[in-house]
Amino acid sequence: MPYAKALRTIRIDLGEVAGEPGYWIEVEHPEAMTWRTKRAIIRAGNGETDDISRSSAQVAAMVCGWNLEDVDTGEALALPATEASFDRLPSHIVEGLMSAVGNLFQIPKENGS
Repeated sequence: MPYAKALRTIRIDLGEVAGEPGYWIEVEHPEAMTWRTKRAIIRAGNGETDDISRSSAQVAAMVCGWNLEDVDTGEALALPATEASFDRLPSHIVEGLMSAVGNLFQIPKENGS
């Protein structure tokens, strides 16, 4: 019997949130993420001394796919995502991603859930 909540991801279109059409990031949906991801998010906050590092590490734990390239070399960024991966991106992409992920946690949700 399948679980009541399907495991799913959300694709964030960077054209919409950062003005970079053709680029995307896929994250686990907060309402249906795996326990492995939830545990990684909780652990990512441990030991970080500032909010920016903690937030970056926690968002990186949610990333499960992307088509991004290093801003300096054009090399495809590998997974798993890390806070250091974000250092290889333009700031407007990271800021758009952080904002979009933050919106996924807002209550009430835009979709009514």
